[in-house]
Amino acid sequence: MRVLRLPAILPVLALCFATSAIAQPFYRWSSAPAFTCTASGGLVNVVFASQPAEWDAPAGTQFTINYISNGVLTPSGPFPVPTPPGSFVFAALAVSAPSYPASVTVRLDTLAAGGVVVYQSSLSASCGADGGGPSTVTNGVPAGIPALGPFGLILLSAALGFVGLAVMWTRRGV
Repeated sequence: MRVLRLPAILPVLALCFATSAIAQPFYRWSSAPAFTCTASGGLVNVVFASQPAEWDAPAGTQFTINYISNGVLTPSGPFPVPTPPGSFVFAALAVSAPSYPASVTVRLDTLAAGGVVVYQSSLSASCGADGGGPSTVTNGVPAGIPALGPFGLILLSAALGFVGLAVMWTRRGV
């Protein structure tokens, strides 16, 4: 009877020491290109020198492009993420802002099945006058997606193990 208990506990122990092998699908900016700002025709033109992108996602994954200019969002897409995984540097990208100070962000949202955003990548630039500088890239999982870290998984596995032991003891009648 005691020999049968060991196979019941082994999966719990395996979960405690397992590492996460689940890859996060993404379509993202791979580096931060330089940008320039110039006022022309009543608008501020923010021009990124290039669009360095990389991707790694299963077939059927999509992404959207969200242009945010001085707080105003203009979405575009969805578009299919290319397969196989790869990277490409696209040509310059120009985004207009209504006036100085200009704050421009181009956000790529990777969408899983059902249109759920599973990864976000933002390319941002801000300028108060004609000029330029380095842009900023921010990559990551949106805050709204709950996940357990390694310590949380260990605690969950231990709790499940204790529940399993309690069930075995109550069935035994101890």
